[in-house]
Amino acid sequence: MLSIYTSAQPLHLASKIFGFLIFSIENKSFTVTIKNSDYFFIICNIVVNLLIFCVYWFQFLGENTIDSNVISKGIPIVTFMQYSISTFVMILSFIRRKNFVVILKMFNEIDLILREEFGVKFNYCKERQIVRNIIISLINGFITIILFCGIVEVFKTKKINPKDEIYLFWCLSTTSLVLINFSFIAFAIKMRFEKVNEVLRSLQPNFINFITLKPQIFLAKIKNLSKVHFHITELITEINKNFSIGILLILPPIFAWFCVFLLMILKVQWIIFKTFYVLMIIKMLVVAMLDVLLLISIYCANKAKCEGIETAKILFMMKNENNFDENVEKKISAFIDQIKFMSTKFSCGLFALDWKLIFKFFSAAIMYFIIMVQFDNLSTSNGTNQKFENFTNFTGN
Repeated sequence: MLSIYTSAQPLHLASKIFGFLIFSIENKSFTVTIKNSDYFFIICNIVVNLLIFCVYWFQFLGENTIDSNVISKGIPIVTFMQYSISTFVMILSFIRRKNFVVILKMFNEIDLILREEFGVKFNYCKERQIVRNIIISLINGFITIILFCGIVEVFKTKKINPKDEIYLFWCLSTTSLVLINFSFIAFAIKMRFEKVNEVLRSLQPNFINFITLKPQIFLAKIKNLSKVHFHITELITEINKNFSIGILLILPPIFAWFCVFLLMILKVQWIIFKTFYVLMIIKMLVVAMLDVLLLISIYCANKAKCEGIETAKILFMMKNENNFDENVEKKISAFIDQIKFMSTKFSCGLFALDWKLIFKFFSAAIMYFIIMVQFDNLSTSNGTNQKFENFTNFTGN
């Protein structure tokens, strides 16, 4: 049986590979199972995470190669924070795996009502093709950029040392997939709200005749649309419960990486064009893709919220532009009150996922960036003064 999970299968497979949502779902019954392939992915992720912890983290504790105290100290801290949060989100997704099935079941119930009552159908196979192409493009983009960095380092050092590239690809892919999964679900909800609004608009042109001839059919349609809208808002609440912790946890490293990225751009010696700085900038651009994915997630969430509110606007116009009997007017008013009472906002617990969050994000990043520049200049000047004192003591002057 085709369902929304059919569309999400390529995304689920990619999530499995990188440690997020490592479980299988039966498409017909929506039951969670752990197959042999899932155990293989679990073992692979445990091994890779241990290697990252043992090799990459301790490498950063050693030699300082960056001419900036803030960057040289900030990168290992943010790196370890990113790694720790990604690992925690992977474990949390496995523990709460049954909650994701609840989301799929709610989607299936909504689609069933839309199909049986209003003849609305979704092309799940076409959606799956689109999702697959998006996932392949993103992974290819990550691999291309990181392979380029690795090849440049090989030509520079004459050694093959893929530790940094493996970490960057693996850890950032896990974080990216959390945002992509959320974006997929938010966009799917937007599509359901759009279908509800399309059905309402289809009733509007012949509205007076429709009410006069078949009021009981109209009331039944309004009742079913109200039921669908209610289920969608309940679904948003369930999504907020399941994704709030994950998104809330990945926001700090995205914020920290953005600040480091800005400082790195400031520190680059473009005239000298050092290979090391160029490679770091390219890697930071890969990290900056997380900010792009965050923007896409908030865009999808905001569009879904707007479509949910649009339903109330359509009902309000219908109510004001036509004269109905008491039963019809009460039903429309109850539908409007339901929309006002049931929130269509997406949130991550402390923050609503809307454009206000992006404004706060970038304004806070710029503020901390200015502070980081000041501390970095202060530490650099102190280091220069210390070197001058050592030189004068050595020369005896």
